[in-house]
Amino acid sequence: MDIMRVIEAYTECKSLKQIAADLHLSEVKVRRILITAGLWRSKTSDAIQELLDQNLSVAEVAEKLCITEKNVQAYMPYRKGAYSKEDASVSANRSRLYRERCQTAAANQVTQSSSTSEKLHFMNRTDGSDAQTLHLHLALMTGSLNAKSAQVLSAEGKVQAGITRDVLVPSTITLHALHFLIQRAFGWQNSHLHHFALPEAMFSNCTESSFQKWGELCGMLFRFPDMPIEELYWDNDYDGSVSIRSWMRKKYCGPYRYPAHCESYIACQDHFKAFVTERFSNETHSRINIHDDPRTMIGLGDPNTLLERLTIGELMLPCGLIDVEHDCSINSLVTHSLRYFYDYGDNWEVEISLVENSPEAENHPEIANTEKPLCIAADGLDVLENIGGIPGYCQFLCNLRSSKEHTRATAQEHALIYGWTGKHRNVSSIV
Repeated sequence: MDIMRVIEAYTECKSLKQIAADLHLSEVKVRRILITAGLWRSKTSDAIQELLDQNLSVAEVAEKLCITEKNVQAYMPYRKGAYSKEDASVSANRSRLYRERCQTAAANQVTQSSSTSEKLHFMNRTDGSDAQTLHLHLALMTGSLNAKSAQVLSAEGKVQAGITRDVLVPSTITLHALHFLIQRAFGWQNSHLHHFALPEAMFSNCTESSFQKWGELCGMLFRFPDMPIEELYWDNDYDGSVSIRSWMRKKYCGPYRYPAHCESYIACQDHFKAFVTERFSNETHSRINIHDDPRTMIGLGDPNTLLERLTIGELMLPCGLIDVEHDCSINSLVTHSLRYFYDYGDNWEVEISLVENSPEAENHPEIANTEKPLCIAADGLDVLENIGGIPGYCQFLCNLRSSKEHTRATAQEHALIYGWTGKHRNVSSIV
């Protein structure tokens, strides 16, 4: 059978042209057999498969990539029926693994809200006429790595300077939508809790390290901690019917909305007042002062948790926050960086920085108009879910090269579950 001959030849010779000549087959056929078997890939095949996974037709893929339909077909895996029964089983197995990955991702979603609230709670929403394209640098914090871990990340994780992504986003993108963008950019699957926060110095400055001042900003800038989880994750409706990457893309492309009631000014203020009433009317807490640092308040949770209905523009551009309905405003807040925390067990942290005066942002004004973010640079491979943070990821990379078969097989199985290939994704397909 052609497929077995090609696979056997590929184990000895990696040249598609040479294999085609030796077996008297076309180079296109050799390539498609190896793609179907999961043994060969390229930036072109990855880009084509990404679009096919979004249920685009061959013609639509060709139009999107500005190539001919014949070129698209030359980089596609064979469909069922193109081979004998042995050949067809390869495609069937690949489809089965894809379905299993989708089902695993769906089962691991944080929560799926049953909320049907339709009331919107926005601050100074605009019609988008003043939107800008912004350049954000996303850096996954690796902490202080020892020499061995740094070498592993460099050699096996293909990291040059850091695990980073550079993206162009509209200033109208909400933190809620940015969460899904970050998930896709680094290879996560929305399986754990997360939150955004200000840098510590900025938090201390805008709250004046005062619980009372923080309370005034609750519902304007900060979310009251410990809100019902079904309210916070109202948009987690992934059901496994499409790839999780395609599902995420719909979440971080506009138009943007945020109908969760828990982030309204009134809801946050009601929770704040109830907390104050309970805390300061209790004799056991009589020594606590309303002007104490909010981070010292026992039972409050993390006060440095930003509202996810806020937009990047509201936080990083000098336009200020204005809530006309409740006569509240913050005119002096401008931060050029934010923190994103994900999976409090693995302790992932991403620093989000605004790249000022970016030529890339100036050259892509359409991002602001279409509200479709774009990745323009990436360093390092994707990471995985449930891997143990950076230390666990480094160990995982080592295990893939382990001489012990069981250790290597366990790592390979984990990679298979989450669709981790050990290959760079095409930059334009990262988000």
